[in-house]
Amino acid sequence: MAKEDHLVTINVMGTDYKVEKNEELSYDRIVGLIYSTEEERNRNYTVSYERGHGEKQEGFLTKNGASVKAKDGMKFFVDLTGES
Repeated sequence: MAKEDHLVTINVMGTDYKVEKNEELSYDRIVGLIYSTEEERNRNYTVSYERGHGEKQEGFLTKNGASVKAKDGMKFFVDLTGES
């Protein structure tokens, strides 16, 4: 089985990314895909998703919170929130 068979496409803020099928996607992983500097990654964001697995088809990821398994076609949205 080719490595490509183990990859799925997720969409973060309109850009497609290839990730491992069933990879645990955390808040930090999603924010890290779209922001490259430490300053950007350390800001507070609201990270939401849709098209997830089973009962977790939509929801939110929080810093140091639970993650979700990657599924082909998942969409993630990252919005800057107020500074704490």
